[in-house]
Amino acid sequence: MSREELTFVTGGDDSPSTVPAEKPKTDRPTRSPKARSAVATVAAEAAPDSGPGATVSMTFRLPADLPAQLIRTSAERRVQRKNPSSQQAIVAEALKEWFERHR
Repeated sequence: MSREELTFVTGGDDSPSTVPAEKPKTDRPTRSPKARSAVATVAAEAAPDSGPGATVSMTFRLPADLPAQLIRTSAERRVQRKNPSSQQAIVAEALKEWFERHR
């Protein structure tokens, strides 16, 4: 602001002793975007640490009817005390069978 504007806003006199306060710096450090790794790179990095029982989180989009069927099947198998009964174990077994058939 100019001195005249500052005097008007503050209602004070136009003396040079009044100095407007500096605005605090709001500059934020720039962040670099995270690079996306290829699936092969992620799998290669996970492989050395993964043991026989290790699991890895993955996300998939499935047809809308499959999640409901999986939940129902999992609940029924738990009541009947059949293995696999967890959703994770059912999906893992199904994928293992699929991979065996399609080698």
